[in-house]
Amino acid sequence: MACQTIASGTGFGNLCLAWVQNRAGLPHVGATALDAWSIYSGRGTTTSSPASGDLVFFGGAPINGNAGHVGIVNGDGSFASVLSDGNEYSCDISTFAAQNAPVLGYISIAALGGSSGSALSLPGGQTLLVGGALVITAILLWDYA
Repeated sequence: MACQTIASGTGFGNLCLAWVQNRAGLPHVGATALDAWSIYSGRGTTTSSPASGDLVFFGGAPINGNAGHVGIVNGDGSFASVLSDGNEYSCDISTFAAQNAPVLGYISIAALGGSSGSALSLPGGQTLLVGGALVITAILLWDYA
């Protein structure tokens, strides 16, 4: 599966980390995905069995300005994230890693403050089911004007 557009105009172009932290209701840590990987993995929050809602981190590569990339695991071998154009995508993890940057690892959302199998309320009426499926009940269009 190639990347498929989920939503356009998110306002988060080149800001995958900020998008993920906002969607998952996490505090903003790190300036880049690689920074956040270092911080989160240093807390002992990695998992080798990612579930829906967990975070997937990719290494630095020229395509991402050597800053890394991060997304939210969908649970079917894919993840959701924003890319440089600011659109939200669902991408196959293996294909994305082969074409862009290697997977560094996965971070358990439950270990970061969520609870497995429960819903996290997100801004704008969105719902993220941890240990279940990623369900978008509303799409926010961010207005920075």
